[in-house]
Amino acid sequence: MNKFDFIVHSSGGNDSIALQQYLLNKGKNFAVLYNDTGWARDDWKIRIEDVIDWCAAYEVPFFKTEGEGMEALVRRKKGWPMPASNMQFCTQELKEKPTLAWLDKHDPNSELTCVNGVRREESQNRRTAPEWVDSSPRHGGRELWSPLVRHLEAERNSLIDQA
Repeated sequence: MNKFDFIVHSSGGNDSIALQQYLLNKGKNFAVLYNDTGWARDDWKIRIEDVIDWCAAYEVPFFKTEGEGMEALVRRKKGWPMPASNMQFCTQELKEKPTLAWLDKHDPNSELTCVNGVRREESQNRRTAPEWVDSSPRHGGRELWSPLVRHLEAERNSLIDQA
């Protein structure tokens, strides 16, 4: 059994930081899960260290998945992922599969609610994103909550300032 009820899927980006602060403000019992794809800018490592420090300061558990990495994945697939082809494998291989493996190991009874920082304002693709999904296939059938879905940039930025 976990000592937390929610698992935040964090990229370390602005929406993820705002989400963490939102949950802290609401008194939610959560942990943070970061997928290290091995394909981040050098300065991103510093950003993630800041996320780890923030979690430690508030006693929020922080977990990280590490897969084969982007370079090894491209070699194995024998090509670079192309948006207009059937070679869109990065997110699935470097984020979704490691996340599901972590969830299966740490939450085998699917008791956790997965949480992400999706906001409708972000893009046309997300303009109709739901706040709740009762059974998300990308999260092993677990509930998925997107509490910032209606937050505008100014509201998100206010949460970032608090963090």
